[in-house]
Amino acid sequence: MDKLILKSCKFYGYHGSADGERLFGQPFVVDIELYLASNIAGETDSFKDAVDYGRVYDIIEDYVENKSFSLVECLAEEIAKAVFKEFDIIRGLKLAIKKPQAKLVGKYEYVAIEIERFRD
Repeated sequence: MDKLILKSCKFYGYHGSADGERLFGQPFVVDIELYLASNIAGETDSFKDAVDYGRVYDIIEDYVENKSFSLVECLAEEIAKAVFKEFDIIRGLKLAIKKPQAKLVGKYEYVAIEIERFRD
């Protein structure tokens, strides 16, 4: 299985359950690994046989910046469903959503949810 990776995609969104998170927003960083067989695209050199990673980015951007969820777990599930719906070639994915400015007292780089999903 091959992987297409988009790493450290930066967005600003309105997700969370702590005071002000959904009102004032905060930065989010998203990593996604898409599991697929890229050999056909590698042989044909045709865009129609590949995953448009610009479109994947647009899907993530739309969900992070234009929708609002109390839990990043829900945000992650919705992004995964949308990516699977758009691209039949994708067999699975790993998605991490990081909150570098989560409402948490302490010293940390980020808090995150990471999910891994596969087609049935």
